[in-house]
Amino acid sequence: MAKIEINPEDAQYDAVEVADVVEALAASGLASIDALRQAGYQPVASGGTALSSNNSPQSTQINQVSYRKKHTLAVDCSNFILVYANYGTASPGIMEAGYSPINVTAAMDKLGSTETANDGHTVPVAFNGSRRARVDPGCVLFSDPVFLPLSKGERFYTKTASDTFAVPAPDAPAVSASGTGGALAAGASYLISVCYIFADGSESLLSAGSVATIPAGASTGSITVTSPAAYPGAIAYRVCIGSRNATTGVQAAYAKACQEGLAAIGQPKTIIREQTAGARTRLIGGAAGRASGGGIRDVGEVASLGDRTIPGATLDVSASPNNIYTPLTILGRPKRPCASVAIVADSKGAGTGDGGVGYGEGGFIVRGITNRLDLKMQDQTTPLCGYIPMGLGGEKLDDFVNSLASSVRDRTRNRLAELANNIISNYGNNDKGLGFSTFRANLLKAVSWYAPRGIKWHQMTLPPSTNTTDAWTTVAGQTKVSTEATRLQINAWLRDTGPSGFRQESGYFDLTGVIETCSAVEVNASNVKTLDGGYVIVPAARPSITGTLTGVTAKYEFIDSSKAGWVADLYKGYSIRFTTGAAANTAAGVIFYTRADGTINVDAGWSATPAVGDAYEITFVAAIDAAHDSTWAHIEIGKVIRDYVLAGNLRVS
Repeated sequence: MAKIEINPEDAQYDAVEVADVVEALAASGLASIDALRQAGYQPVASGGTALSSNNSPQSTQINQVSYRKKHTLAVDCSNFILVYANYGTASPGIMEAGYSPINVTAAMDKLGSTETANDGHTVPVAFNGSRRARVDPGCVLFSDPVFLPLSKGERFYTKTASDTFAVPAPDAPAVSASGTGGALAAGASYLISVCYIFADGSESLLSAGSVATIPAGASTGSITVTSPAAYPGAIAYRVCIGSRNATTGVQAAYAKACQEGLAAIGQPKTIIREQTAGARTRLIGGAAGRASGGGIRDVGEVASLGDRTIPGATLDVSASPNNIYTPLTILGRPKRPCASVAIVADSKGAGTGDGGVGYGEGGFIVRGITNRLDLKMQDQTTPLCGYIPMGLGGEKLDDFVNSLASSVRDRTRNRLAELANNIISNYGNNDKGLGFSTFRANLLKAVSWYAPRGIKWHQMTLPPSTNTTDAWTTVAGQTKVSTEATRLQINAWLRDTGPSGFRQESGYFDLTGVIETCSAVEVNASNVKTLDGGYVIVPAARPSITGTLTGVTAKYEFIDSSKAGWVADLYKGYSIRFTTGAAANTAAGVIFYTRADGTINVDAGWSATPAVGDAYEITFVAAIDAAHDSTWAHIEIGKVIRDYVLAGNLRVS
């Protein structure tokens, strides 16, 4: 077969057989990554969405929903590939395949006359020569190459229409409780639901729940579940058990059982233990997530029911769909060598606590490499490089390297990281309990995977974690956590450039780097920035807006009617703490939005629900709980990452 130049504008790429690339793309799986790398494709834009956050519609999404997502190009480019995945979080630190196949159509849309206009040039996207494609549970989908000449700094949109097939739920199961045969709590009630499982890995909707109560005085309680009736194509069913004494909220309260919850149709299943909490994360979107009259993420981002990806079709906010679906990343073939980043991270690195934009799309790593450092993350900047976000709340480096190593979910994320020529990791915060030696061995193993393929690993140092008696408004109110000594040992090893340090021990000194995260937020007892100081910084400029709650609509949403007249989102990204009441000073919340009627919506770690009459303060602090940074801290750490990138530390290829 004749050879042709894939990118005649730059001689860096070897000639490859176009048929080979197309054939690999047609496989719509991980085998195509090598072909994409050979052809010079890598992440080239901002706006990708983390796998763990919102890239798998719930099985309840039957109506087709279109979503328009904004991206900014990091390099001059004219050929693009959209990447989609079908994953969700099953429990903290564990990625699993989605519930059901996702049907996708897509388009790329140039910026119109304004940020919100829908009059840009729309280019339909094909998948193996078809407009509509299916992403099965646990799979990755690559589009065919799309020709759309764009320049560095130019903004564009992807439009994605998605729907999933969903088999009706079985009837509520027949259940019986026993005081023997398991480890369920005596006297406790459990809500039991079932769903069908099909040969392609898809699942039906969950059934209504049936309550089973373990006899009082039992020491080894268990629950036997009768199989649902046969359904065409169903090969098994899954038993899901709710949290202890849950009697409502079947879909929300359920943790998805692991393999022990599976049974063949027609066979009963006995449940002997409680399941780990944490159902798959729902997609962003819906009435709760959408700002009134506008996009939920950025200017021009809107959703509509139906397929709005065809040329000339516009989107509006006429509906509030339960779920949306967006690309994991945008690949392109740059006109000249450039850097790109795969983000592998825990919840801190994925953006928990960043009220500027939210989990999976914000956080200090994204802020740093996109140079978006304003409080509300609304500034329009050109990314320093393209990226693929793959942070996962609760994950350890130990999970990424070792846990369930034969599972497709972990291999897939490991392989997807190879799409970039750099990896930035903040792993270690959740590894401290395993000890220094385990972290050291795991990090060296991770580098040994990627460095031989020319991928540079950049490891962030670990900032301090502290408890507080005053919501981190003073250093004196902080106490160090029990893993502080391990943190210091890890950081000393990372900083050591000698034979006993991380970079030389890895054997790939030039393909490793260390980002000094601690320089932004670590202080000594006098609140002076000091490496190994052990305390979380108290911002020098700390505003104080005080008030008293006049209404509580939920644990994390309140009203202060005296603040009616606020400009909407006036305090988005600020922190809030309570100074009186059950939630006083136990944690700080980060404000997602404020409304003109005095509503305050937050993400917080307090365990108690604030009450009417509780006093609060809106301010800046550096943490929202012992494990997570505030928006203010995400910005400060983001500045360190930005400067690290601008200093030329990323690998370019």
